[in-house]
Amino acid sequence: MTGSYDALRNLRRLKKMGAMGAYGYYEALDFGPRISLHRKRFSMVRSWMAHHQGMCLLSIANVLCDSAIQRRFHAEPQVAATERILHERANASDALDVSKTQRKRKGEALLTEGQSVLSPSYWETKDRAQSAA
Repeated sequence: MTGSYDALRNLRRLKKMGAMGAYGYYEALDFGPRISLHRKRFSMVRSWMAHHQGMCLLSIANVLCDSAIQRRFHAEPQVAATERILHERANASDALDVSKTQRKRKGEALLTEGQSVLSPSYWETKDRAQSAA
């Protein structure tokens, strides 16, 4: 799991801004151009969409059940057939040009040979690099 503390901090901030309603968080806070006469910083979108609530529940289940939802999703034949495009590899010559210390300083986490963005080790490495920067 990545960014759990940042996500929790963001949820607390949204609650302070009034984004929590009777059935959970509202759909959105719109920070777009101010077209109203009230000149508020944002407009509250006071609705709840069932499919978004479902995605929140799936995310929680995925964390609690050791990525079971993700494994089931990728076991579907239609998903497995298109999975190759998700396994994008880093260019080996680019990886050689940049030293490990430079990657840490920049907060980059390049893919290693045989690693994909679906790999948990990729995200762990990326989190460590970002927290070190």
